[in-house]
Amino acid sequence: MMKDTFLKIIMFLAAISVIFTCTEDENLAEEGPIATCFDGIMNGAEEGVDCGGTCVIVCPQGNQLEGEIVVTLELDPSVEYLVTGPLLIRDGAKLLIPAGTVIKVQPDVNAYIAFAQGGQIFANGQPDDPIIFTSNADVPTPGDWGGIIFAGKAPINTSTVDRTEILDIFYGGTETDDTSGVMKYLRVEYAGAEFDETKQFNAFSFYGVGAFTTCNYVQAVHCLGDGFKFIGGSISPKWMVATGIVGNGFHITDGWNGQGDSWYISDVNKAGIKIGNNPVNEGLSPITTGSLKNVSIIGPLAEGAIHYTNGGAMTTFENIYTSGIDLGINVVGDGAISQIDMGNLIINSIQFADPGVGFNATNYSGSNSAFYTIGTTIGAGNEAELPTWASSWTTGFN
Repeated sequence: MMKDTFLKIIMFLAAISVIFTCTEDENLAEEGPIATCFDGIMNGAEEGVDCGGTCVIVCPQGNQLEGEIVVTLELDPSVEYLVTGPLLIRDGAKLLIPAGTVIKVQPDVNAYIAFAQGGQIFANGQPDDPIIFTSNADVPTPGDWGGIIFAGKAPINTSTVDRTEILDIFYGGTETDDTSGVMKYLRVEYAGAEFDETKQFNAFSFYGVGAFTTCNYVQAVHCLGDGFKFIGGSISPKWMVATGIVGNGFHITDGWNGQGDSWYISDVNKAGIKIGNNPVNEGLSPITTGSLKNVSIIGPLAEGAIHYTNGGAMTTFENIYTSGIDLGINVVGDGAISQIDMGNLIINSIQFADPGVGFNATNYSGSNSAFYTIGTTIGAGNEAELPTWASSWTTGFN
């Protein structure tokens, strides 16, 4: 009796083992093709390396990009891409760009690259292998194409949600920690096309972009508009370069609330940094606030190293180096003057090296003359010279 019971137990366990093994094999068979989507080689049912077939990532068709992306699209760094018209990455879609990828944009076709709310970029360049967006013209010039536009869900001060003045996409909201993705070691060249007589693109426009967006080691170069424009939002860019810019190097407005660190600005026509609250209604809330530190601004500049205007901002500047400028802090408008009077602009400290003829540290004439402190600084890391952190992946310096 005991022997029969023991044999029955053995047979029962063996049956369970067979069932489990078969189930496991079936699961592997089901998951096998999907598992190949992350191994870095073309295999299984894939139509390209880790894309197409059963993979969630779609393979790009040829080298031309235009229209709308509604899924995940991964580019191939061995292919030189051409944007032939407006390109919009929709909510839930992702554009994956490996190191070394070159994306050229056809001029005179109203081309730009925009990320709607919920659309994301994952562009991970390397110091010796950056990602490049540039013009496809035989002789490129500033303004050949639009630029890169991001629409996020972070707070702005024009309304809870607004539409961009150039494209018909929404931006803004209540999600301070929203993310539009990652950009590292990337540059945009020859952007800033004129949209109409009163509006134009910038190399980068960040509309209500959230704090969890990564924007590090990024350059705007040879641009007809501003290099970087932050319209509200809470993004905190670090290790940034603006060179050869017809507009402002950096333009901050509409309730931005972030931290900028290590910015190098040279060969800019207007202001190194233009900062204000709102150009239409200076008193809107939330007011532009935050901090900027470790900045080099190299002149000459037509509108000052820092252009403080449109109602001003509650901002702290630290370790600011300037060289070759005529006007340090250009304060424009009663609202901006009032913010300084109340102690809401603090600059500690700023150096004016090699000032131009007729130099003036500031045109502010209010009651708070101590809002800035002159000292010896290094700015972005190397005073007027290109910082070490920018030496291998940037371009456009004489």
